[in-house]
Amino acid sequence: MATITKIQPQVKRDGYYNIFVDDAFFCSLSDLQVSVLSLKVGQDLTTELQADILKSSKVSKTYSRALYYLQYGPRSVAQMRTYLIQKDYELEYIEPVLETLQSEHYLDDSLLATNFVLERQNSKHRSTRQLNGELRKKGIAPDIIEQVLSELEDDDQLIAIRSLATKKMKQARYQDQTKMTQYLLRQGFTYSNVKEVLAELAFSDNKF
Repeated sequence: MATITKIQPQVKRDGYYNIFVDDAFFCSLSDLQVSVLSLKVGQDLTTELQADILKSSKVSKTYSRALYYLQYGPRSVAQMRTYLIQKDYELEYIEPVLETLQSEHYLDDSLLATNFVLERQNSKHRSTRQLNGELRKKGIAPDIIEQVLSELEDDDQLIAIRSLATKKMKQARYQDQTKMTQYLLRQGFTYSNVKEVLAELAFSDNKF
């Protein structure tokens, strides 16, 4: 039967240990995992316990990589899954990590979508159609997208149109109302909202 022959603290990572079985490196574990698994030098390991230790180690490594990715900004569940797969982590360990991250609120697609929409509305003046497309690219589920976008008020879209139109009117070609209307419609804004906003602005060819 295999035996733990050494539990050695890692030099570069506080709170982590290298586990040696029969004098050969077996895996690395956090101090919490060592405690939970009740591991100690001289302990004999059954095949089943070895498998449990390896699984715990791989889940821990997957979790650590996920937290590293989150340091660079919030991610959707789909984005995190894709990232971990691309880094060659196994789905067997990815899925439980995703569940843990969601339970800990490190991953929250509804909150991510809501914050993203608010940011894009304020800084980029996006239409609901554009926002829908951008959220889909992030892998946000259609039902979450529908819920988040349904909470947008018409006033939010009117403000976005007004800001975008005011900015575009600084360019000579967009001082023409027809061209401005066509541009805004291409961005995905509704005709009724575009009409309402542009009626307030002064164009040389006012047609509303």
